[in-house]
Amino acid sequence: MTALSQRDFTLVPEDTERLANLAGPFDEHLRQIELKLGVEIANRGAVFRVTGPRRVAEAAQILIEALYQEAAEVVFDNHAIHLRL
Repeated sequence: MTALSQRDFTLVPEDTERLANLAGPFDEHLRQIELKLGVEIANRGAVFRVTGPRRVAEAAQILIEALYQEAAEVVFDNHAIHLRL
C-alpha cells in the first residue's frame, strides 16, 4: 500500500476571479482533477491541501499552480481541464 502524503500550499497572488475559474462551477474542475489523478483536494480560498500518493500529490500541486497562473488569461471549461490532465 502506498503511503499518503499531504501537500499544503497557497496560490499567489490571491485573486477570487482566478480561483473561481480554476475551481469551476461548484468546484467541478477540482473534482475532475481529483478523479483523474486519484487525490483529494481541499481548499479555503487560495490555501490548498492535496492528499494522495507522494508523487501524484506533487504532480497535482504543480498542475493546480500552473492552472492558476493560466487562469489569469484563459477561461476554463471541463474540456480545457481535461486537455491539461
